[in-house]
Parts: sequence; C-alpha cells; structure tokens
Amino acid sequence: KDMSIKLHYFPLRGRGHPIRLLLKHAKVAYEEVIVVFPDWFKVKWEYEFGVLPVLEMEGKQFSQMRAILRLLGKRHGYYPADEMEAYEVDCLMDAMDDWLMSVAMKYVVPKQFLKKPKEEWEKSLPAINDSINKMLTNLEGRMTKSGSKYLVGDKITIADFVFLTYAGSYTSLNPVFNADWNFDNFKDFPKLKEFYDR
Repeated sequence: KDMSIKLHYFPLRGRGHPIRLLLKHAKVAYEEVIVVFPDWFKVKWEYEFGVLPVLEMEGKQFSQMRAILRLLGKRHGYYPADEMEAYEVDCLMDAMDDWLMSVAMKYVVPKQFLKKPKEEWEKSLPAINDSINKMLTNLEGRMTKSGSKYLVGDKITIADFVFLTYAGSYTSLNPVFNADWNFDNFKDFPKLKEFYDR
C-alpha cells in the first residue's frame, strides 16, 4: 500500500500553507506537487470539486483546506477532543477565512487579477487595515482572557496554523498598505507578536 503523502497546491502560501505547517510540525514527510497557473484549467477537473489544495494520501484525494486540517489534526493531536474547544477552533478558522476572502476581493483580485487602476483598489486600503486591526484585536483579547500562548486551549491547534499562514500573508503584503500601522511589528498585539515570532 502506498503510504506516501502529496500536497497539491499553487506556488504560493494561501490555503495550502496551513497544511504544510501542520505536516512539518508533526514531522510527517510529504511531497509538494506544484500546480502552476498556466496549467490550472487543463488539470482543474482532475481534482475533486475542481479546487486546491488537495491532499493525496492512502490512494485517495482529500479536498477542502479545513476538512483536511481537521482530519490531520485528529490524527496528529492538533484538533481538540473537547467539543467546546473544537467549536472554538472551527469558529476561528471560519472567521479568519471570511477575513481573508474579504481582503482578497477588495485588494488581491482587483489589483493582481483584474489589473484595475491603482486609484480603484487603493481606496479599499483603509478598510482593509481597519478589518485587520479588528480581527487581531479579537484574537489578542481571546489570548489575554485565556492566559494561553495559543488561540484555543493550552496547546497548538489547526486554528493556530491558519492564523500563522494568514498573518504571514498580510505581512508580505504590508508594503501596499498606506496606513501608518505597520503589521510587521504587531505593535498593539504583544501576545500575537510573541506567538508569531516563536
């Protein structure tokens, strides 16, 4: 039986990266199968639902980032057994995904894919910065209230892998944000900064 693991995704962080982080943290060997954008529409329907990431494992294709994370999380100890902690993990992953999609639709899509003039997408930057501040304020508050070093409970979970990915994505986009707040410094979020820098 083939026990190899292959992660199929594009050459970027995005929704594939939390899975990479989990596999690396769990010391699970895997192979990256990079799908380049010019080839995507040729191979799209070779994948279930026509989406990536896809994890190829045990002779099967596993689809959808959060479903894959939950499966791997249960196998490797990153998904809580406690139902309320499991709810918190799922809630945070959904909220962070909504947050990412909002930024993508306001900034990434018009700038990178639709090639809109700068004056069109630049107008969204104050709202993007505001949404980032609100989300990080929520996460910082949760960590402060719980006294934990992690987003949920007392050990790392799949929600933390999602946060570390999305925080890194925004950090890499920081030069385009024209507000005076520097995301790299997490200046108002000491608990998140400590966690991100670890």
